[in-house]
Amino acid sequence: MNVNPIIVERALSVLFGEGSRHISTASLGNLDNAILKTAFRQRSMHFHPDRSRQLQISEEVLDSQFKRLHGAYRLLNRLNNNDESLRIDMATQSSVKTEKTGRHPYYRGSMPQMPLRFAQYLYYAGIINWDTLIDALIWQTRVRPKIGDIGREYQFLDHENIIDIIKNGGRNELFGDTAIRMGLLNRFKLNVLVGKQHNMNLPIGRYFVEKNVLSRGQVRVLVERVKIHNRGNQRT
Repeated sequence: MNVNPIIVERALSVLFGEGSRHISTASLGNLDNAILKTAFRQRSMHFHPDRSRQLQISEEVLDSQFKRLHGAYRLLNRLNNNDESLRIDMATQSSVKTEKTGRHPYYRGSMPQMPLRFAQYLYYAGIINWDTLIDALIWQTRVRPKIGDIGREYQFLDHENIIDIIKNGGRNELFGDTAIRMGLLNRFKLNVLVGKQHNMNLPIGRYFVEKNVLSRGQVRVLVERVKIHNRGNQRT
């Protein structure tokens, strides 16, 4: 079966995110399978429906993206292992250049009538696409200080406590909620740690500036738009 190279490029974008620009269709068949597997595992941790509460994205949406990620991995894995039933249709290769920057489609629906975080607002406003939203949230997660690390700094928790909390975390349960359930933190201590984490956070707008998606001035304007939107959609 012939596979349109545009589909392959999109699969690379799904699996590698921004890193896909460094891997071309021509490299498939020569990649170390471990590269594909590692990329899949790393991306799947961020798309998994269990992270719905942390990302404030519905489980249904994350489940759809997780299935898309798995499908991309399976396709690329088969092509990389020279599956004889698949081959890239090189006759359409020239059309890839016009499609490669398209990545995942932009949201075209109406703005949700509920409070939104900055990156979510950008997505629903059609300013960034889904892949950019996920890349930004992954960046924010990576640079955000961990509650457990802050807890150790404040001597509220030790290393063994943190391991136990991670092991006993329930489905879609936040680290702090698990710690309270296990009696290792109380609500006051957790609020102290969350406040410290918030103060140490890098604003997600910095990601869009560093990646040349937005200028600093545009971020400032959009932050005000998000505030206006959220004031008009406060939950009662």
